[in-house]
Amino acid sequence: MDDKTLNRILGFPYIVSYIFGLIGIAAMFSGNANHIGGILFFWVVILVGYAFLKDDES
Repeated sequence: MDDKTLNRILGFPYIVSYIFGLIGIAAMFSGNANHIGGILFFWVVILVGYAFLKDDES
């Protein structure tokens, strides 16, 4: 992964805050850390996939 892709992934503060909100809700309704891990993994997959899609467009 190059710096451009990494910067693009890290350049979504609204997505990050939204995801941490979802994680907070999930943690409130479930004491199961596996759910939080699943959400984090899903979030990483979405961000990385989105960054590569943006790379393809440009």
